[in-house]
Amino acid sequence: MTARFDQETREILRNSVKEAGILSPVLVQKIENDLVLVDGLHRLQDAIEAGDQLLDVAVLEGDMADLLCRNLFLDKVRGKPPIADMVAVIQVLYEEYGLDPDKIKEKTGLPRDYIEQLIKISTASPEVREALDQEAIGVGVAFQLSRLPFPIQQEEILAKTTVYRLRTKDVKELV
Repeated sequence: MTARFDQETREILRNSVKEAGILSPVLVQKIENDLVLVDGLHRLQDAIEAGDQLLDVAVLEGDMADLLCRNLFLDKVRGKPPIADMVAVIQVLYEEYGLDPDKIKEKTGLPRDYIEQLIKISTASPEVREALDQEAIGVGVAFQLSRLPFPIQQEEILAKTTVYRLRTKDVKELV
């Protein structure tokens, strides 16, 4: 997961690296014999662009599930990560690594009910997930839509939601 910045903010961050250098280390995690980036992609890119030869890096231990949880936690506390990316990471943690909502909560600090909503949203139709990614709808609406069993039903209510700007409670009543 990588944070998204508007052009102005991205330029400010880029200039701060040029002027002051990188003030917090890039985080990597050792998984077997590989170092995998956990946090600091933009800082790393800016340092390379600035021609820096040396970079402070903190090396953490753990497995891939730990890496995903750390990345999720760090992106969430630092700003506004793309919700679609959060849904995808939660889905991987839940389905591929077998972490239940309580374990994900323990490792990320996210509220359990929010994690459960993201797990449910991961089963929503591609159109619902795209609307969430484009910020046409929020997590509450996406969750309510994902409760419908068929994609065609989700997409029909989604169309009404975007046209009439329905709130979460309105969508809940329709569902």
